[in-house]
Amino acid sequence: DARVLLHSIYSVSSAALVDRSERDEEEGEDGDEDEDDVRRDDLLWMYDGHDDSVYGVAWSEHDPWVFATLGYGGRIIIGTMPDAIKYRILL
Repeated sequence: DARVLLHSIYSVSSAALVDRSERDEEEGEDGDEDEDDVRRDDLLWMYDGHDDSVYGVAWSEHDPWVFATLGYGGRIIIGTMPDAIKYRILL
């Protein structure tokens, strides 16, 4: 397939997403879980830049929003995450 699919996979993340005890103390909540706080695994973005199969993907060591893909024909594409996706992850 010539597409690169970027997923958000919270279910296998080792990082704590929300420290509920701190949030509850700050906001004075009684422990009710808001659906907006629940992170789910989903497809973030689909990139169709290659004409043939994609054989490699690598993230930048210096910028977490930049990645490179290598296609079967030797074509390398440097891509960046769209701002809308960045803000959805960060906020």
